[in-house]
Amino acid sequence: MLNSKQKDSLAKLLYDVIKLVVGGVGISGIMQKDVTFCRIILEVFGAVLVCSALLGLAIQLEKDKKNTRGRGRGS
Repeated sequence: MLNSKQKDSLAKLLYDVIKLVVGGVGISGIMQKDVTFCRIILEVFGAVLVCSALLGLAIQLEKDKKNTRGRGRGS
């Protein structure tokens, strides 16, 4: 099981990964020569799925960290 500091670090890492995914989708759209509307939709849809999964995990880690803050060592 992860301790509070590890959960905090992992949540921050997940937020940074979300930023990188969103930035990567934006830059890849600019860098391509022949961009079709269908391809843009698929890339954005994939990015939204990945980001929503990572965001849900990060929020769950933060919620667990807040719930375990008041517990003693014996609990």
